[in-house]
Amino acid sequence: MKKGELLSLVTQKINGGMTTSDSIITPERVEVYMPAAVGYVMLVQYRNQIRFDDTRDLPEDFILPYILPVAKDELGHKYSTFTVRPLSFPQNRGIRFVGPEDYSDKYIVQSEGAIHAFKFYNQTLDAGIVRVRPEGNRLYFQNLPDSAEKVKVKIVPNPIDLNEDDELPLPAGYEVDVMDIMEKFFTGEKAVPKDFIADQKDIVSGNKV
Repeated sequence: MKKGELLSLVTQKINGGMTTSDSIITPERVEVYMPAAVGYVMLVQYRNQIRFDDTRDLPEDFILPYILPVAKDELGHKYSTFTVRPLSFPQNRGIRFVGPEDYSDKYIVQSEGAIHAFKFYNQTLDAGIVRVRPEGNRLYFQNLPDSAEKVKVKIVPNPIDLNEDDELPLPAGYEVDVMDIMEKFFTGEKAVPKDFIADQKDIVSGNKV
């Protein structure tokens, strides 16, 4: 389903089936809650994978690939700029892969603190290892070969940055869950679909309900 289509359906439902110029709830207001809704549904899918398949990676259906050009800032530091920002998760888990276009290597994504700690204990960075530091909407590189003009990234995209005619990266059938959560942000109901409750427990938090 396209992003604009989903926003329109949710907005209409919140407004009682019709959205007019006088409506208080607009697609722009509804869109603000889309990252939280997508993130929650993805987390539920991830927990289900662990529970039933013992698969511990994020579902591929939520991930999109991008090719980013490499540039240099005024200090000569190499970087790439996201055209679509990754969804924010702890430890940069919204960034699933950074490496050459041909997947011949996988660069190490680390925070600035982790890179400084590595330098302190190891004195110098291994020249053969490319390290990536996310900062805002950029990725900064250490030890990136001069021949690298582009990099490939795979991310969980922040839906705010997608165009209205872009397809949302969601598993088939999960659009309804995202819409349900977004609607409940405005209706005051608990923003957790009933399908996420199993054996009287919230499968995300593990708490009894």
